[in-house]
Amino acid sequence: MSGDSPFRNERGMSISKYNAFACMIDTDGDHYGFIRRLRGPQDAMNQHRSKAMHIMNTRQLKIKEGAVDNVETARREARGPMAPWSIAA
Repeated sequence: MSGDSPFRNERGMSISKYNAFACMIDTDGDHYGFIRRLRGPQDAMNQHRSKAMHIMNTRQLKIKEGAVDNVETARREARGPMAPWSIAA
């Protein structure tokens, strides 16, 4: 990019750089303070939502003993796109 910088000093002259700064940075360059305190609760919320999505997307069969002839056949059929007993009549 070329041309004059839109940044001006106190005399009105164009300057080619500006000094950026941030508050609350330790000697390693890591931010601390208000934002750092939010990291823990955000991680907990993300973990909870991830676990909830996994549970919702996992099929669980609860069948009384003797309800099906072959348990493995019932499991294989339940893995399909739509189990025949899950359709509401």
